[in-house]
Amino acid sequence: MAQPHSHAQPPPGALPPGMRPGMMPPPPPTHLPPQTAALLDSLPFNPVGYAYKDAPPRPAGAPPALPIITCKDHGEVVCPRCGTNFSDINQLNLVMSLISPGMVPPPPNVQFPNTAESIKGVRDKGNEHFKSGHYPQAVQLYTQSMVMSLNRPPWEQISFVKDEISSAMLNRSVAASKMGAWTPAYADAETCIKMNPRNTKAHFRKATALQGMGRLDEALAALETGLVFEPENAELKNTMQVIQEQIKAEKAGLETASAETADEAPSTVAEASAST
Repeated sequence: MAQPHSHAQPPPGALPPGMRPGMMPPPPPTHLPPQTAALLDSLPFNPVGYAYKDAPPRPAGAPPALPIITCKDHGEVVCPRCGTNFSDINQLNLVMSLISPGMVPPPPNVQFPNTAESIKGVRDKGNEHFKSGHYPQAVQLYTQSMVMSLNRPPWEQISFVKDEISSAMLNRSVAASKMGAWTPAYADAETCIKMNPRNTKAHFRKATALQGMGRLDEALAALETGLVFEPENAELKNTMQVIQEQIKAEKAGLETASAETADEAPSTVAEASAST
């Protein structure tokens, strides 16, 4: 009888794939404390174009030469024309390579366009499924794009991660609403509001979820909050009018039902006695 196939186990002491002797294993992913993230976001940030350039060869026996960072237009480490000076970053790069070979951090605030494009691509696929009415698949893809954003390296500016997660979460909220999953839709919208209280789309998604739950007064309050930040938003105004009419209709229905109940009930003690 054939034995089931099993993957060969690496021998004891073997290096993981992609590791070389002397390299330190990568640390587990970490997330910045909210206070630290807020402090970093408050610092002035001016993105600067850059390029990589092969460094001159080193003497025999020296560590391998590392690429150096230069200005994008002229290929210079110190460039008066671009107003850039990458000397400190290149020096840090060299020092870190000697301390932890293979674990050299990139320059501060470097963004990776390929990562951003990959995240956007997954979110766009979710949008395609949403437009086709495949809401569960859309929810899965929006969630996947959020996970990819959360796994970005910790040195990247946190505002990029917030924007990516907020966009995917708002899309996931409306997809959940389309499925009648009002609680997840509400949770996603409320989380987006926590990240950015001025996000009018988040207030609208919250109102939609509350409307689906039948919590019309709270839905109206969510729309009013959104209009504080965007008073001329037609979507918020139109939805507010619909909910106001819905509240009036419900009150009228309750009053009618109450009147009918009163008409059917015995009006006097004598009638009550006669009916027993």
